[in-house]
Amino acid sequence: MTNWKEYHLNQPAIGKTKINPTVLGFSANFHDSSVAIIKDNQILAAAEEERFSRVKHESGFPERAIQFCMDQAKINSVDAVVYFEDPEIKWQRILKTLQTHPPSKQLHDKIVQQWQLVKSKSQIQQKFEDITGLSNKIIFLDHHLSHAASSYLLSGFDKAAIVTIDAVGEKNTTAWGIGKNNHIDLEQCIEFPDSIGLMYTALTTFLGFEANDGESKVMGLAAYGNHSKKTNKYYALIQQLIDQNPDGSFKLDMQFFGHDGFEEPAYKPKILNI
Repeated sequence: MTNWKEYHLNQPAIGKTKINPTVLGFSANFHDSSVAIIKDNQILAAAEEERFSRVKHESGFPERAIQFCMDQAKINSVDAVVYFEDPEIKWQRILKTLQTHPPSKQLHDKIVQQWQLVKSKSQIQQKFEDITGLSNKIIFLDHHLSHAASSYLLSGFDKAAIVTIDAVGEKNTTAWGIGKNNHIDLEQCIEFPDSIGLMYTALTTFLGFEANDGESKVMGLAAYGNHSKKTNKYYALIQQLIDQNPDGSFKLDMQFFGHDGFEEPAYKPKILNI
């Protein structure tokens, strides 16, 4: 578990542009690329790129979704543009993985090329300018701050405890802190490869579903399962996959998982023997 620096939502690039700025936020280069435009605490438009490309879980740059949202919002400019994560920090994590678990040269070169030509901050900035004609300097937020903001700022609470849990953002997989008066302090986090989300993905693929797709099906099926810790024999087995600490932090037993490398399956065959 790692102490995390304090993050402020009221960044100068957003908060001091205008009293009620028009903000365009978007995600790209992973799964379910999407766009939203917000002004005066109202969503003017929102869309996923897959609605236009007809590719399920479209991961490309949301060109058509951006144009659709700007048309729907009846605007031709915005006060701020925000990206859902910080590519530079994410690249540091990927570089570390390339060094500690080297893949084949072909895959290594492909990953490096993707970041140089598509996924870096400069490439995302240039792509945005090319397709929109706008010159706004993109604000690259922390991934878990984006998650926290999307929940806390819409909650209606002035003060709230915040917990975010996913597969992995830049390098963090879980974070928690406090939201107060539209200000978010994410105080501590757990880093990759210890990830409840990636553990869930491993179990999803173990059951025969696809990663980054079938997790929702497993979630739905879970409602029909045996929820008793005492009578469900699989509960004790799954507990062997993860070490839980009294303070709420955790570590995965990586002998059962492969996500700390690029060429391993989500789960390792050893999981069959628990």
